[in-house]
Amino acid sequence: MKNSLKQIFTIGLILFTVFTIDLNAQDFKMKFGKINMEDLKMTKYDKDTSASAVVLGELGDIDFQYNKTQGYFEIIFKRHTRIKILNKNGYRWADHEISLYDDNKIEERVASLKAYTYNLEKGKLVKDKLTKGSQFEEKKSKYWNAMKFTMPNVREGSIIEYTYTIKSNYRFRLPEWYFQYTIPVRWSELNVETPEYYIYKKWMKGYEALDINEQTRGNKSIQLVSKTRETPTMQGSNSPGTEYNRTDVKYKTNIYRMVAKDVPAFDEEPMTTSIENYISKINFELSTINWPNTPLKHYTESWESINKILMENENFGKQLNGGAFLNDKAEQITTDYTEALKKMVLAYEFIRNRMKWDGSYGKYSTASLRSAYNDKEGSAGDINLMLTLMLKKVGLKADPVVLSTRSNGIINSYNPVITQFNYVIAHVNIDGKDYLLDATDPLCTFNILPPRCLNGKGFIVSKQGYKWIDLNPDLEYKYTTMANLKINEEGELIGYISNSRKDYAAYSLRKQIEKEKNEDEFIEEIENDNPGLTIENYKYTNIDSIYKPIKEYYEVIIGDKAEMVSDFIYFNPMLFEQVENNPFKLKERKYPVDFSYPIKETYVLNLEVPDGYIVDELPASFQLQLPGNSAAFSYMVNTQGNRIQLLNKIFINKPVFIYDEYSQLVDFYNKIVEKHAEQIVFKKITEPIKQQ
Repeated sequence: MKNSLKQIFTIGLILFTVFTIDLNAQDFKMKFGKINMEDLKMTKYDKDTSASAVVLGELGDIDFQYNKTQGYFEIIFKRHTRIKILNKNGYRWADHEISLYDDNKIEERVASLKAYTYNLEKGKLVKDKLTKGSQFEEKKSKYWNAMKFTMPNVREGSIIEYTYTIKSNYRFRLPEWYFQYTIPVRWSELNVETPEYYIYKKWMKGYEALDINEQTRGNKSIQLVSKTRETPTMQGSNSPGTEYNRTDVKYKTNIYRMVAKDVPAFDEEPMTTSIENYISKINFELSTINWPNTPLKHYTESWESINKILMENENFGKQLNGGAFLNDKAEQITTDYTEALKKMVLAYEFIRNRMKWDGSYGKYSTASLRSAYNDKEGSAGDINLMLTLMLKKVGLKADPVVLSTRSNGIINSYNPVITQFNYVIAHVNIDGKDYLLDATDPLCTFNILPPRCLNGKGFIVSKQGYKWIDLNPDLEYKYTTMANLKINEEGELIGYISNSRKDYAAYSLRKQIEKEKNEDEFIEEIENDNPGLTIENYKYTNIDSIYKPIKEYYEVIIGDKAEMVSDFIYFNPMLFEQVENNPFKLKERKYPVDFSYPIKETYVLNLEVPDGYIVDELPASFQLQLPGNSAAFSYMVNTQGNRIQLLNKIFINKPVFIYDEYSQLVDFYNKIVEKHAEQIVFKKITEPIKQQ
């Protein structure tokens, strides 16, 4: 079992979902407004005493109702949720957002909403109703709206309950359902009933066991209406008419009942792409329509069909034709340069520098590429499809690559589902080498993808057929810091610190500086984040030269790091580079650890022995390497005359560690924490040192 799971838990593959089939899963009743007094009196949840809230029950129903007027099935989605608030940290569960899709042709709307907050006051149940003033709608993007509401009078001990119904003619994908949250769930149940005409793929994620009951039943019927335009001859008159034909059609339905009971809270640790990758939930995506008396219509039955759908889409593949508005710039590049790599870089920088990203994701263009080009602004779809078109125009083999961003979840390459993708970048192959480019970020070079894109595999869409490509970065996070310091009579460290940041380390710092109004505010933030640090003078090099490493120089005074006690000075040489706590605290982590990119951090300290002191204790040197050199830690201490040098290296040589490597990683960081806690001890010289 362990070996088979190891094969599944590889980067880019879907997470294994454990479930059991139990056709006799017990029933759970939850009537709106009928509150159990034991739940209302609950002060802590016995199965997780640290929980700030608990989902007492959540019931969902997805059904299809035939709309005779419109001649199609509508989806009716009903949700009923009840949550116990245990302490103030659970107040955020009083806020809820309902996402609604709207593109003029497809509409989702909230047909009804009912919500109450229940409190126990003087031994009696008191309820507060959600008012219209606590509800509002918000436009999230071109195609998505949100209805938001905040429950009234929420306090410690409250129970909140709401139910709503969404009506939708968006049949391509059913509402997703979460069986797990970051708080425990006592009971979660989803019932889905689909007509036989619509065949859906189930797309599951997570690790929690489900009881699943699948069955088929018949005896439902709809009345299909067709009309025939009659000729005057058929009617025996000079006036044409229309004859309506009504046919009763019986059909079967597919029924799914999915239940999760006593689901633990999802514990999110650092180095996690997104809880969307690992939390237990289910999606349904339309695969085939088998409507009576019409040919089968397939959607995402295979990756080949997805490639074809995207290539033929007006807002995707069709946008890669034409593009006369790019001709002048393309001709200028191809006239001045013949080297393929140079043409790629110039085409990339032209689009990156001209276009401003509006912050929205998406794999499709939101308007014509010409329109976005003229506006000098667009979505990720607009900009990177335009980039792909520009690369083609300078004579390169370029194709779009659709992917799922880290916040959206990892791609399941075994399950062809088009809605997994929420982003697009460009791909170029030059002399057998692959290049992946994203022109949305002005701080990215042609060989750096924004971290949001570093998520498993991408799907190359091409007329020649699809292909998968790893999104693992070629470049690393390289950070080197060197401190040259001495301890003065007041126990302060004085001297200078210089840093070098390269590749993703440089990119990260540029993003951080970009958020600040000026350098002074940035320096102030550094001081606030590092108590005891005072920066007297500073200098940056290559901040605006994105292809070069960033060099930093700080003249510093550092207090509170050297403790003077009687005749001794106790000093932790790791200063602000100390790893004080292990970031990995779970006993067992079922989901991978994802660092995004390889990391190489080097710290060098050159320290003068304080005047009038000698070294009394010095940490021992230490080295550790994980199997396969996946990670390495080196802590080396040397002395020469009155100088001490510490060389500390932490190298994470691969970005992703799968579940059965987790314990090794925990031990690795435990050793780092232990070593970084060690101190140098200086002892005051009480007698003159005798010369030999």
